[in-house]
Amino acid sequence: MPCVGTRPTVGLIPTQPLREAGQIIEPSVSVPTAKVIKPAATAAPDPDEEPPALCL
Repeated sequence: MPCVGTRPTVGLIPTQPLREAGQIIEPSVSVPTAKVIKPAATAAPDPDEEPPALCL
């Protein structure tokens, strides 16, 4: 008699995919990626000679 809350069958779970035992002979392939070209650093713009006036 099985315990309360357990299933009466043992073992096979048909919804789980089966895999063969052992290691894979061929390693996974690494796909190269393109290099990203970074834009050249630019100098900061010169500040204005006078700060903008405040309108009240």
